[in-house]
Amino acid sequence: MIRVMVFLCGIVRTTNIYNYPYPAISVISGITYWGSLIYISAGSLSVDAHNKLHLCGVKASLVMNVISAITAGLAIRLRSIELRLISDPDQRCSYSYDHIDSNICLNFKRYDLAITGILLVFSILQFIISIFISAFACKATSNTGTTILSVALI
Repeated sequence: MIRVMVFLCGIVRTTNIYNYPYPAISVISGITYWGSLIYISAGSLSVDAHNKLHLCGVKASLVMNVISAITAGLAIRLRSIELRLISDPDQRCSYSYDHIDSNICLNFKRYDLAITGILLVFSILQFIISIFISAFACKATSNTGTTILSVALI
């Protein structure tokens, strides 16, 4: 559900017509799109590994969750840089002499700041969840005994 929200917020940020003096880093990199696809596929593999309990499925889930954690780390870094750029007081919406247009730009800047902050929180949650699921999958694959270790993957 987190990544669906990130995907939808990415669509909203992509359609932002007021791009200030700089373009949005996360929009240019496409992290909201390909990061969402990686996390959704990692979650699907985790559910499949939980349902079928095959070693191959657990290993695939482990690999995808490691990739998802790396992607989340990259997203955290990009969004942190972007928050710093958006909240910079030197970045003004004074490209027009029209007062109404400047107020609209400031409102878009506030909304963009809020959406980027929410996306940063979601990326931190994704990072934590991916690390924990990877740890559980690693523990499940390292069990070489004859007993079956049932690890609930979310």
